Amino acid sequence: MKEKKIVLFLVEGTSDIEALESNFEEIYKKYNIKFKPLRYDITAEENSNCKNIESLLVEKIDEFFNRHPEITHKDILGIIQIVDMDGAGIPAENIKQSEEKKTFYTEHYIFAKDKQRLTARNIRKRSILCFLKDKEMIEKHKRNGDNGYRIKYNIYYFSRNLEHALYNKDGEYTKEMKEELALEFADRFEDNPEKFIQYLSSKDIMISGSYEETWNYILSGLHSLQRGSNLHLIFQEIPFI
Repeated sequence: MKEKKIVLFLVEGTSDIEALESNFEEIYKKYNIKFKPLRYDITAEENSNCKNIESLLVEKIDEFFNRHPEITHKDILGIIQIVDMDGAGIPAENIKQSEEKKTFYTEHYIFAKDKQRLTARNIRKRSILCFLKDKEMIEKHKRNGDNGYRIKYNIYYFSRNLEHALYNKDGEYTKEMKEELALEFADRFEDNPEKFIQYLSSKDIMISGSYEETWNYILSGLHSLQRGSNLHLIFQEIPFI
């Protein structure tokens, strides 16, 4: 049997893996592809910026290779990264100081525990996303005898986060609650992954347009506070095949 190829699945938390991985693997099974999840909320790091974001991704990929010495970059078909938008595209005037001493989101505003800090986060996250959406490869240059690599890369989003986009749920959830919701979601499509694609392509979730158009849309106006995702494009375009 032909050896499986690997797609690195870069997500923000355990609940993303539990909600998505089994359905992704079932859909891609006919292509003999295995998904290897990596957890890293790279766009939330306060030290992340457009100048160092690729090197931070390379560090995470190298950590994966160090943990799995049997795998080399030649086994990797590509990287799929999935991010939460968290309202990163909205105008600064739609960020308000919260009087409740906590951050919460609505369809039109972010009420921030610390308005100045959240505004800075949005500026940083937006610039990083604008940079990453135009990346086609993650590249590590050869140096000091260390092999380099170029790995195909695509990034997709949930708006405003996974729970909002997939389950239409607002508010804050504990880690345990997120994992419970994720497992329930995965179980819904366990025997019929085509329904999973149909669900992502439904009018309540799907952001229409090309890859570039869906990114331009979500980064404009108040759209990054409103429910939506471009995850369906993964299955329309079948990256890396």
